[in-house]
Amino acid sequence: MPQVPPRLLSPASQRAVVVVTPLKSRWPKIVTAIALVAALIAAGVYALTSLLGSEQAGGTRTPEEAIARFVRDANAADLLGVLDILVPSEREAWIDPLKQMFVDGRRLRVLPGTADIDALRGADLQLTTPTEAAEMVAPDAAAAEVRGSVASSLTFGGFNPVGTTARTVAFRVVAVRDGARWYISVWHSLAENLRTHSLRQLSWPSTQSAVTLGSPTPIEAVSRMLSAIEALSLKELIPLLDPVDAAVLQRVAPWFLDGTQQALDELVRRSGLTLRLSDPQFVATTKGNNSTVTFSDLQIVAKSNNVNVSIRDNCGIFTSYGQADTRECLGDAEGTRDALEQQLVRLGVAPVTLRGILVYDDVRRALDGLKGVGVAVHNVGGQWYVDPTGTVVRLMLGMLSNGTPDEAQSLADDLRTLVSLVGGDPVEGAGTQPDVTNSRPGQAGQPGTVDEYGRYTECLAKPTFDDARSCMGEGILNGRFPRTMVDGSFLAPECGWRGSRFDPSIARLSGDSYVRLVRGAAACMKVRISSGFLIASQMPFELVRSECLKGVNPSRMNATQAKEYFNCQLAG
Repeated sequence: MPQVPPRLLSPASQRAVVVVTPLKSRWPKIVTAIALVAALIAAGVYALTSLLGSEQAGGTRTPEEAIARFVRDANAADLLGVLDILVPSEREAWIDPLKQMFVDGRRLRVLPGTADIDALRGADLQLTTPTEAAEMVAPDAAAAEVRGSVASSLTFGGFNPVGTTARTVAFRVVAVRDGARWYISVWHSLAENLRTHSLRQLSWPSTQSAVTLGSPTPIEAVSRMLSAIEALSLKELIPLLDPVDAAVLQRVAPWFLDGTQQALDELVRRSGLTLRLSDPQFVATTKGNNSTVTFSDLQIVAKSNNVNVSIRDNCGIFTSYGQADTRECLGDAEGTRDALEQQLVRLGVAPVTLRGILVYDDVRRALDGLKGVGVAVHNVGGQWYVDPTGTVVRLMLGMLSNGTPDEAQSLADDLRTLVSLVGGDPVEGAGTQPDVTNSRPGQAGQPGTVDEYGRYTECLAKPTFDDARSCMGEGILNGRFPRTMVDGSFLAPECGWRGSRFDPSIARLSGDSYVRLVRGAAACMKVRISSGFLIASQMPFELVRSECLKGVNPSRMNATQAKEYFNCQLAG
């Protein structure tokens, strides 16, 4: 095994790595604004269908009028107006599902039982109507930038998805021509914001550039979809999608398809990933131009260099790093939890992390609602296509239909904890993140790019601590990832902490012995941080705030203790 010279793991040997991010920090604000508008739409859809029935009202004579009307109605929280100005194909795709979500939301007490158009007070949008003419980005689409501020005190089941602090926003809104009228398109607006924030010079393709491939039957459409997934081929999958629902995705595919497919192919090559889907038994339930295809007896086998997974009949067999097979079934909550924790240990993640976030029984019951949920298929022009929005909606409704109010509140609490882990406080800090464009390792912001992190995790997957540390040193030397990305346990092995991934004996320690080990290793790491050898973020997570342990080894904590421990660590 090659030995890593100590200098390679020291700050002086660190190479300057420039982080390039295609989307700057205002992108989360754009998403926040669009998410709020989506919430307003969801609240008003039930009443709108009562008033409009099947009519397709609305539209304006010019794109500027459509954008101005959108701004006016959004500022006034006029839910009916916001929904009415959407392009008919987008509005109709969501009417029935949103009605059902509204009913389930009240049943689960995620929304008030008396919720109606006036029940979701608290939205505050102050958007400014653009004064300049909309830019014709395509023959059938015009865009203008809308600026202003957004704030909300909306509460859904005790969880605030937007925040209570006003923040400025600036995002592009796209109006599209449908017949002789102009409407707002959410999908075109999202694509336009991606286009204008890209580092590349992109232009809107024509509608004729979209490639579609229909099937003679619903079952054939789903069978082709499974074949494309098995081949890990986006080029085969995207043409199979509903040309109404996925029209924008198919239209802008030239922007990303080649590069994304190349990246996927490279990932497959490096990981040795293979996927096999076999023996499905299909049943199609068709009504008019809509069909639902369910399948049973589907066997999924995924293999890579380090992990093998085989799934059939709600049960899975997992093998990782040459360890013995582990068999799990969806209905076995305790067995599933134990197996997931075993896999987390092998992957170098503390099992207490997942146990502290998720209530397994609640998740399992939510997933039980997916049994029998099929793939939505839509007939367009005599050919059948997979409907991605319809399929996702069925999955969401399946989980909602099987839940109870207590489970919904418990999952909301878990979600709040998870959001605070990955993105800050979901109430006060939602939608904000530092701009890390051109930042260097060690500065505020992300420590590296997605590709760098992928290369770092390849080192983490090595079978032994020494192998992983050797890989880390070579990665730093060759500029594959920045030194600041590397966990302190690899940079300061003299502190005696290898983590439960590489030292399974840690899980068998008594509470007192575990606490002594953690405190000693943490004290050593703090000395390295004080000297500048490490930065604070490189402290191994298991060593953070040993007082939160309360004398208990995390591997022996019950779910309540684990959640308290995890939240205590985050609070520090």
